[in-house]
Amino acid sequence: MIRTVIILHVVLLSISGFAQVTNISAKNLKTSKYAGLYSYGKNVEREKVGTIIIYPDTDSTILFYFESNTGPSSFKMGEYYGRVKVLNGMGVFNTKLSDSEKGCRWKFVFSKKTVLIETLNGENNCGFPTGIAADGNYGRQIKGIIE
Repeated sequence: MIRTVIILHVVLLSISGFAQVTNISAKNLKTSKYAGLYSYGKNVEREKVGTIIIYPDTDSTILFYFESNTGPSSFKMGEYYGRVKVLNGMGVFNTKLSDSEKGCRWKFVFSKKTVLIETLNGENNCGFPTGIAADGNYGRQIKGIIE
């Protein structure tokens, strides 16, 4: 758990360095309503867990950091970060690794308290170990910009 928190802080610092706005003005962006930490699963020792952190980038884009762990018995972990254009609470992340035929393509659907992520067209070649996928309904645990 402590390792996860440290990783999240390091990634957030990296992501915020790539952001096109300062934290003060980020609060004024239209996408700031999506900002926060979302997760599913409570105990990696017993179940699969996942976390996604959302940070406003522009009025129409967000930055995200995703991490998941399969839990028992293999405890495989995957992580990814990227940028998504969001329109009317929905966005699609799309990227392709240079050595693969299929890419990594996720649909983001935001509501007040959740973000639903679905893999589109079976395109989950994101460089993850077997058993890792971003798919899930993540509940908001922390609302607002995480520093």
